[in-house]
Parts: sequence; structure tokens; C-alpha cells
Amino acid sequence: MTGGQRELRALLENAGVRPSKRLGQNFLVDSNLMRVMVEEAALSAEDVVLEIGCATGRLTELLAEGAGAVYGVEVEPRLAELARQRLTEFRNVVIDTCDIMESKSELNPKVIAKLRSMLAGRKETHLKVVSNLPYSVGSLVLGALLLGELPIELMVLTLQEEVAERITARPGSKEYGTLSVLSQVFSEVRPVRSVPPTAFWPKPEVSSTILRFVIRKEARDEVRDVEKLVAVLRAVFGYRRKKLGSALRHVTKEANKETVKGLLEGAGVDADRRGESLSPKEIVKLANMLAEDAASRGSSR
Repeated sequence: MTGGQRELRALLENAGVRPSKRLGQNFLVDSNLMRVMVEEAALSAEDVVLEIGCATGRLTELLAEGAGAVYGVEVEPRLAELARQRLTEFRNVVIDTCDIMESKSELNPKVIAKLRSMLAGRKETHLKVVSNLPYSVGSLVLGALLLGELPIELMVLTLQEEVAERITARPGSKEYGTLSVLSQVFSEVRPVRSVPPTAFWPKPEVSSTILRFVIRKEARDEVRDVEKLVAVLRAVFGYRRKKLGSALRHVTKEANKETVKGLLEGAGVDADRRGESLSPKEIVKLANMLAEDAASRGSSR
């Protein structure tokens, strides 16, 4: 057992806390990997950092040493209190006890409001997210961060290896899906380091990966209607075995066969293709055309 594991177990036992499988609590105990995450975040005094699932505050402490401010969110009240006790000397850290998610697709409004107030109080600020995301909600949280309105510039996240493979997957592969497209449209993402199960306690059955996301600010201009993009993704990957012409009719009840055919032709996409073969750029183009079509039909009524 490593020193990090001994320290963590002692803290949790004294606080009467047991790791929750339901919450996906596998705590990162390798301090070297924590430092890798902090280095990849390239922190400065101008940075406000969001940490999701701060647990006992070991990573939070490293973040606080380099960032202007750190906002830690922890759903387990006893863990949040342990983090506050560890970080009493740091004036630039706020730990909140709450769930990061309001629903399966939206961040908690309390978290959003707190971050906006922290950003508003500074002249030059950069919002970054550094976190060992809980296994149980990693995909949901990432999707909400990418689609949300927070002005995030960079994220360094530890995720299950399987999720990381989906994020970086290419068109046509079995791993390619909604998370691949969202990640590649809204960010430039690259794997940083593979993380073995032994780096966590309790030790999970799978490996993890540290990923670095640089948010593409221009994506907000490229995607004309986020809701239409999500609808197209739902159709494309919810009906993977159907041809595009058939799958896209599920996007809107008003889109008949001829309408969909015309939109696909306008986007330069063959109606007989399967959705999983479309590149992220093709999917965005198709979503934009659907948004234009919906707008034109709405204005003609």
C-alpha cells in the first residue's frame, strides 16, 4: 500500500466514510499523476479552476498553489468537510457541497452562478476545469461542460479508458458516437497519460486516461443551433443501423422524406450513408442546414 493510499484510508475511516460504488468514487492517490494534471493545466494567478469531485482535497491543494482561485464541488458532505479542513490556510479556495449536475444534461445552476461571480470579480480571468471525474457521471458531465454556456478555455480530466477511446474515436469505428463529435467539434483534445488501476483507491477494474481539452471558441459561431446539433446526433447515433435518409426523419416530425432528401443533397451527403460514417464537420453542416430549414419554415407561417 502506498503512502497516498494509507493517508486516504485513514482520513476516510476517521470520518466514517466508505467509498461509494453508486457515486463512482475511485480516488486518485498517485501524487505524481496529480502533478501531471496540474502541469497540463498550465495554471497562473489569472486562472479560476473548477474541480469536480474534490474528495479530501489533495488535488485541490496543488491547484490552489498555482491558480488565482479554485472552486471545488463535492457531493458527499463528509468528504467536502475533510477538504475544507485540509485547505483552511488557502484563502483562494471555495468548497461547495452539491451535485455538479442539475439533470442528465444540465449543470447545476448554483455552480454556474458561483463561477460567474468568481470570474466577474477579476480583471483578466481564464476558466479551467481540472478533475478526476467520477466514473458514474463522467460522460454526462463532459457533455454538459462542452454544451454549456460557461466560458471554459481548457480542461484536464481523468476519465475511464473506455470513455477516452470514445472521445477520440474516428468516423466508422464502433467507439465513434455523440461524445466523439461533441468533443471534437467544441475542443481540440489529446490524451496525456494512461492511468493504471493501481493509481486509485479503491482500485477499479479498468484503466483510465488523462485527457487535455483546449476549447474551440470559434465552435460557437460554427454551430448555429446547439439544440439542432444534439437532435441530429440523437438521430444519427440512435439509429446507427439505418441509412441517413431514414434516421434523420426522426429529428423532427415535420421533416418528410423529400425534405430530408433535399437537406442531405444541400449538405453534399449521400442519403444512403450510415450516420456513423459522417465526420464531425459533416454533422455540423447537416445540423446547420436543418436549423436554416426550420427557421425558414417558421418565418413562412
